[in-house]
Parts: sequence; structure tokens; C-alpha cells
Amino acid sequence: MLQQHAALVVEDFPLIAADAEEMLVKLGFTEVVVVRGIIAALDRIAGRRFAFALLSIISDDGVIDPVAQALDARKVPFMLVSDLPDGRDRPPGLRAAPYVTKPYAFADLATALARFEQQGVLT
Repeated sequence: MLQQHAALVVEDFPLIAADAEEMLVKLGFTEVVVVRGIIAALDRIAGRRFAFALLSIISDDGVIDPVAQALDARKVPFMLVSDLPDGRDRPPGLRAAPYVTKPYAFADLATALARFEQQGVLT
């Protein structure tokens, strides 16, 4: 499925980040890069290619918009991680972006990745 592909996880909470990393490895990513904060994420995006990203909407250093924009410019599919069940914490410019709500499960990520694959944006 996702052989030799790297995923980026932007998450401030270590336990949630570790769970996301484990799930993404089980879903076939050969490398998962976990960062805390927008600045760290932008640094990583500038330095390499990712196949997918999982972005917590709210970070200690702001809202995730700049990271989503950088990924979009590089045509990297991403999914937002909302703290609210209805996803209303998504920034106005990202209301159409796919999202999961904390706490999310393996099946949530698997379903989203399958959708990305069907759309041809994740190979």
C-alpha cells in the first residue's frame, strides 16, 4: 500500500502523537515524523517530501493554517485533528478539509487514507 512513504504528524500532546505514529505505521507508512508546533512542522516540510500529514488544528504556537498551506502548495494530502466533535474549531479557510475528532481510532485513519487513495491523491 504505502511502501517507502513518510507521514508527518503535528501534535503537541505526546500520548496522542505516539498513538498517531503507531497507527500510521500499522497503515503502511515506513516513516512517521512527529513534530510539536507550527514552526517545527514548517521546517520539516521545507526539508523533505511527505506522502500524508495529520495536523492538530490548535498548537501551542497558533492555528495550523500555515502548515496546511505549505502542504497544499506541495500537493501533500492532509487531515485535520479537531478537539471538538463537530469540527467547528477548523479555521475558516480549512472548513472543507477532512478531519477526525480526538480521540480518534485506527479505523478513522484507515477510512480517511482509503478515501485519499480512491481519489488518487495518495499513492
